[in-house]
Amino acid sequence: MTTDYEKITVAELARRARINKKTFYRYYPTKDDLLAELQTSLSQDYLALTKDLVYPRDLAKSITYFFNFSAK
Repeated sequence: MTTDYEKITVAELARRARINKKTFYRYYPTKDDLLAELQTSLSQDYLALTKDLVYPRDLAKSITYFFNFSAK
């Protein structure tokens, strides 16, 4: 089940994660803070994966890595 980011509430996130809403707020003041942490984590993982690529030589490889990474 997917819900647009703008429409999902912290209560719904907590319910899906099977945690109390108070637990969510202990770690994240807002859902935007959770999103920022996820974006940072994913960005770091992708950058680690592509750190040895050389541009423009490895452009095709970087595109393949991007789509494979995104699919996961």
